[in-house]
Amino acid sequence: MTQTKPLSPQGTKMEAFFNEVVPTMMNLYDRWQDEKKYENIADYALPLQSLATKHNAEIVRMNKKPFGCNVRIDGVMFTMDVNSRSAGWKRI
Repeated sequence: MTQTKPLSPQGTKMEAFFNEVVPTMMNLYDRWQDEKKYENIADYALPLQSLATKHNAEIVRMNKKPFGCNVRIDGVMFTMDVNSRSAGWKRI
């Protein structure tokens, strides 16, 4: 049996943000696959800003490979990424 550590307060906030933002991130990932030759990756942070603000998070930067973003919550950095089959986050 694997035992997991409880999440920090920032991790709990990141989990809530992640759960709400995943559908948007998946849509952005699909769009990026079609438009990556023509669009600036930084522009992909704009649709995430309202959700980030709601969760007191800051989108620090968007990442091309793997597609995702770096997020700061209460001074703690996290990264989240998505692809066609999965999505995840971790503290960095």
